[in-house]
Amino acid sequence: MLDEKQLRDKIEYSAVIALGSNLHNPRAQINKAIGLLSSEYPACFCASSVYRTAPVKMRDASEDFANAVVTFKTTRSPQQLLTQLRAMERDAGRPWQHGPNEARILDLDIIAYGDLMVHQENLSIPHPRAHQRQFVMVPLLEICPDFRFPGMDQSLPALVNQAPALRLEKWR
Repeated sequence: MLDEKQLRDKIEYSAVIALGSNLHNPRAQINKAIGLLSSEYPACFCASSVYRTAPVKMRDASEDFANAVVTFKTTRSPQQLLTQLRAMERDAGRPWQHGPNEARILDLDIIAYGDLMVHQENLSIPHPRAHQRQFVMVPLLEICPDFRFPGMDQSLPALVNQAPALRLEKWR
């Protein structure tokens, strides 16, 4: 768990963020968010390709999603980063009140934060379902092939093979 001393000491963490969109030109939404994040977090910034993926368990008929993953170094706390990501979502036009499995202009999820394990009411790190989602793991595999989810022994390629099949292709 993250403690106050770690926050005071400004330890640098590797953040893994998943990006998704299926409204208002999804690929452009993802590319804009990648640009904003790379400007804010230039240290060791890396972005995957943008992938076109089939919608999963959506409430209503949905267009394809654009998905990507970025990694970068930060000294911000997970809560500070979460606050910034939520502000970016709102700035893109995502409603403050939204339910799961709804269409979205922009969705930004913290997937991992170094080797931290965080379990708070509004934040769970590592993301509790990321290891079951090819639309997160395939882009992550592209930029961090040796990545392992904190608390899990399985390699990323093994997790990708175990995840439910999904139509997923690089967005050309």
